[in-house]
Amino acid sequence: MNLSNRASISVPSSTGARRLGVTASLLLAGVVGFACGDDPEGTASATGGSSGTATEGCVDGYEGCPCTPDGLCLGGLVCAEQGCVAPGGTGTASESDSGSISDSQGSGSSDATTASTGDVTASASDSDSATTDSDSATTDSDSATTDSDSATTDSGSDSATTDSDSGTTDSGTTGGTGDGTMTDGTGGTDSTGGVVCGDDIAEGDEACDGEDLGGASCVGLGYKGGKLSCTADCALSEEQCTNSLACGDGLIVPGLLCYKPAVSLGPAYYVWLVTGDFDEDDHVDVVGGHVQSGLRTWVGDGLGGLTPLPTEVIDVAPRVVVDLDHDGHLDIVGDRYGDKIGVAYGDGLGNFIMGETYDTFANVTTVGVGDVNDDGWDDVAVGNGGNVNKVSFRLGKPGGVFGPQVSYDAPKDAYMVGFADVDEDGKIDLWAFTGWGDFLLYKGNGAGSFALQPDQPKLPASAPRWATVAHFNGDSHYDIALFDNAAGNLHVRLGEAMGFSQMLYSYQVDDIFPFTGVAGNFDGNDDLDLAGFTNSGVLDVFRGDGTGLFYDGVNLEPGLYGRAVTAGDLNEDGIDDFITSHAYTNIKNVDFKVILSDP
Repeated sequence: MNLSNRASISVPSSTGARRLGVTASLLLAGVVGFACGDDPEGTASATGGSSGTATEGCVDGYEGCPCTPDGLCLGGLVCAEQGCVAPGGTGTASESDSGSISDSQGSGSSDATTASTGDVTASASDSDSATTDSDSATTDSDSATTDSDSATTDSGSDSATTDSDSGTTDSGTTGGTGDGTMTDGTGGTDSTGGVVCGDDIAEGDEACDGEDLGGASCVGLGYKGGKLSCTADCALSEEQCTNSLACGDGLIVPGLLCYKPAVSLGPAYYVWLVTGDFDEDDHVDVVGGHVQSGLRTWVGDGLGGLTPLPTEVIDVAPRVVVDLDHDGHLDIVGDRYGDKIGVAYGDGLGNFIMGETYDTFANVTTVGVGDVNDDGWDDVAVGNGGNVNKVSFRLGKPGGVFGPQVSYDAPKDAYMVGFADVDEDGKIDLWAFTGWGDFLLYKGNGAGSFALQPDQPKLPASAPRWATVAHFNGDSHYDIALFDNAAGNLHVRLGEAMGFSQMLYSYQVDDIFPFTGVAGNFDGNDDLDLAGFTNSGVLDVFRGDGTGLFYDGVNLEPGLYGRAVTAGDLNEDGIDDFITSHAYTNIKNVDFKVILSDP
């Protein structure tokens, strides 16, 4: 096994432009004040003292304060002698505590005077209770008032007030704590301030919670390797930790490639392979196809076995798996005869019926599917080889069909296409690779239109055969990778906040890549790995380490001579398995094969 990093690094002259997306967060306050009562000096309350009057420190319209210039008062108060009083009262504040709440903790503010949305006034008659008179005791669903000894909590969904002694909260999504701070309803503590096991956040005395292992690992616990996990009661489980680095013991050691010899399932002539649960039994199945020989479904048993269903004469080469018509069954979108794309609708039992066919340009190479206008219906893009120099696109329509075709010019042939929010502006973009290594970014407007962006990266490839846009290093920026046929390299460019990095990582393969590649988790460390066939029939695997770097691994099964490869966890051990097929009948070993992981 060669575990060395074989990356060479170069710095190209161009870099892509990317907008940095900014997300704003709003904190919902528990006490809502009036606009006219904003007072940074803390004077927006009725003045204290034995005989406070409606003079300095008052806010117009409040009880015991002057009326507004229009002669109005808030919350059912009346304007008498130019002052706001309860009906029948006089224009002066009659008590030292009138109009204020003494509990700064319970109200969430050190000088909170009201808890109202503008049509209700809640006043406290003394410092120990939150009682109100018949004119101001009404509280709408958006506000609440609490003192230090008792709590009155509404049932609204917009706010909540918590008593500092009882710690109880209402059913709202945002609530106040006893010290006046705010917590949202999805945090890691319950209504009494305790730790919640099951929220995927390791906190308090929890050793772990879900995928959050609190930084622990098998190696950190003294083992040579293995995969640490978390139990349902938030305790670390060392069952998959091991001191053995051997394959076949059933224990996953992240970073270690372990696969059994390939098993032949019989002759097959499949140009493309896809995986999915087509018979809806919760096990991974495989569909192989060719425009001349039709589709065939191989249903999985969850143990690594595949059983073929009868061949269906549906001349669609499977490229994309998606529930296109929203009937709950997986469908297939692919190419037909080189200048058309077609849809095969699944029935949930592993069978398909032929759907619509759509014209496009010649030499179809790839098909991409995604919902670019967020209407719930998937749209489609098509890449073409030769000298087409176009990217074609169709909007999806209700019922799982596609609308009229539009096309966008490309500087060269758009050999591979796909969808992703590459520039992180919240709108899905269309990307493509030319057959000469150019990365093309068509910026989406969120409604189904695109515009080609200048100054995108070029990878030193003259005959790409497979590429992907994905996350390799765990950040929010998309990265790109490409297998080059001519030079026999894997090229990687990492995404950054303002575009793609100028750094180019190139990995030499053992031979050129004649056809295709695949991404998956092949070494058990949950970081994206890449693999592809070489011209000499070797399946070459490159292990991602989660930082954006790749390491060469075991070259699986010399003599495979594969044309198509896909991946999926057929034996349900947590590591993806390989499925391969062939396209050339003049090669003696043209069988459909499965290579199962063997941790």
